[in-house]
Amino acid sequence: MSNEDYRPASSGGYRDDGPFPRSGEDYSGSQPTSRIDPSEFDDSGYSSESTDLLTSSSPIEDEVEQELGKPRWHSGADLGLLVLRLVLGGAFLAHGLQKVFGLFPISGIKLSPEMMSQSLQASGYKQPELLAWVLSLTELSAGALLILGLLTPLAAAGIVGVMINAIADHWSLGFFGQISATGAVTAGWELNFVLAGAAVALMFTGPGRISIDRPLPWYRKPIPFGFLCLVVGVGAALLVRFVMKS
Repeated sequence: MSNEDYRPASSGGYRDDGPFPRSGEDYSGSQPTSRIDPSEFDDSGYSSESTDLLTSSSPIEDEVEQELGKPRWHSGADLGLLVLRLVLGGAFLAHGLQKVFGLFPISGIKLSPEMMSQSLQASGYKQPELLAWVLSLTELSAGALLILGLLTPLAAAGIVGVMINAIADHWSLGFFGQISATGAVTAGWELNFVLAGAAVALMFTGPGRISIDRPLPWYRKPIPFGFLCLVVGVGAALLVRFVMKS
């Protein structure tokens, strides 16, 4: 269809305000005649915002993003991040519950901050009682926050800080661990490395839209907040490592 204007320019031609009449106007006469009464429609039940957590964007936005060659965010990414948060957060929440409340005993033995302080003291840490409570509460709170998707980058920073020191403490055992002459296996720092990497990933991806963080600033700008919280996590780990250890 041609876009050229074939309207007659002489007197009596169409009005010079466009090739078609405005909404609600008639061709005849110089004044618009309303054909639709807006009061007949009740739009109070409609909203311009989507209420579906898994709805990524409007069809128009999707079409524009495709034309520009930009990758679209999809609901599968949200579900994947939810699974990652539940697995990582659930593991640390369980360890926190073990240490703080004595749940999930190992071989019938209930863990406690007192037992953790003895282990930390044997590893050469100063003020082991304080560090035991800090470690236990960090695992407990970070795990719970990740599950909820609340303060996600800060919770991930807590996990990174704990894992850096765990890797440093087990560094001599190697990545895969060691096997004694009797066949006993001592775990290395492989698992700690994987958990720290998963936490760093959540710092920069954000928690996904199935989270409490969704309306908060670090959800909309995950990269700068991710870098900031990574510095916090690494800084806390170095502080414990070089200040709290003899």
